[in-house]
Amino acid sequence: MMKLFIYSTILAAFNALSTFGQTYAGPIPKPTSGYGSDGSYSVATQSFDNPNFSGHDIVIYYPTGIASPVPTIFYSHAFGGNNPDNISGFLNFVAKKGYAVVFVPYQTIGGITVEDRYSNLLNGFTKAARDYPNIIDTTKVGFVGHSFGGGASFANAYHCFTTLNWGQSGRFILAMAQWYSYNISQTALQSFPNDVKLLTIVYEDDVTNDLRMANDIFNTINIPASEKDYLRVKSDTINGYVYAADHVVPN
Repeated sequence: MMKLFIYSTILAAFNALSTFGQTYAGPIPKPTSGYGSDGSYSVATQSFDNPNFSGHDIVIYYPTGIASPVPTIFYSHAFGGNNPDNISGFLNFVAKKGYAVVFVPYQTIGGITVEDRYSNLLNGFTKAARDYPNIIDTTKVGFVGHSFGGGASFANAYHCFTTLNWGQSGRFILAMAQWYSYNISQTALQSFPNDVKLLTIVYEDDVTNDLRMANDIFNTINIPASEKDYLRVKSDTINGYVYAADHVVPN
């Protein structure tokens, strides 16, 4: 089940249907079977107050009708992407497959620091897990992030893996077009649990983030080569439709 959890999540990044409210219109149809197809569950949501960002609720997307907690993804959005509609295709895809996903908005203006944003994400994740144990199974977890959130995923995942003991039955990180990674030392990067899996994805025409930020973490982290993969997504044009592998692909 954990393998399906990881790869279903990975492919969700490529099959999200909503980009800032726009509908996918390319010539390649959405898969109707296999990992890239929608799951059989209807999606429910649970919103609650965000203690660090008033007026921007934390939202849990999860499969309707579950009788026990399910494996959960903790999603860290890109800088400025604090509206879950920006990534609704991904959030709904994950829940339809039978998993939960926690979306925590954080501030991008107002004088707060990078450390504040990391803390806001982490506090939101832990509050969701503490307050909704009937939905969230912290023994099987993934940390997924885009851009700023991709960089943030490493420090927050490390804390949850090593301090809170999350992911005892399965854990991974998926970092897409990541920005710098703060709040994590070289010692910590060399001390990840040996059962963590990592997928790093970069995009050929990303002119927002230097790919070397992702390369550095990928090469430095102590996760064994057999447990991590690095994907470079290329742009293409099919039947006149441009599939641009740029910074906003995850949306």
